[in-house]
Amino acid sequence: MIRLPPRATKSRSSAASDVYKRQSILGPLGNGFHLNDTDNYHVVAGGIGIAGVNMLIKRLGKRASVFFGCNSKDELQLIKDIKGSDVKIATLDGSEGYKGNVVDLLENYLISTKTEMVETLVCGPKGMYEGLRGLFEKTGTPCQVLVEERMACGFGLCFGCVIRTTDDKEPYKRICKEGPVFDLWKISL
Repeated sequence: MIRLPPRATKSRSSAASDVYKRQSILGPLGNGFHLNDTDNYHVVAGGIGIAGVNMLIKRLGKRASVFFGCNSKDELQLIKDIKGSDVKIATLDGSEGYKGNVVDLLENYLISTKTEMVETLVCGPKGMYEGLRGLFEKTGTPCQVLVEERMACGFGLCFGCVIRTTDDKEPYKRICKEGPVFDLWKISL
């Protein structure tokens, strides 16, 4: 299944051009999330970032506490097929769940439940990564982020999808090759 955001007119028009038209898709690219035998993960997704962690959530099942943030309840259709996981919702307009952003929702959850910091797996906009870094700064909570970026070639040849990291020797990493999942503490925001 391919999910398209409401404003993805180019993608939507090409996907709807012919239902039975054969299309080529290059993937998967790069490296995914590194999972261990942890009993619980926090999975945080912002907007269409839910597509990047959808299969991960299904794979983790009850081991995933999901925190999903979006603009309004109109975007909740993005999570309708996530079953078996504990899903907490934040909408910016307050039309469903917590009123505010998903990072604030996670912070309030951690405070109110006195939950130990659990490894967090994330996909969403850059501002969300910055918010999570601020939230986890004191504890150094392990956090992996799936970086969203347009990929020109998908093979790592063009260096069109790089992200700056804290690596002094090779500071720029290709999202399509070394990513798209990076340690939050090793990328420059």
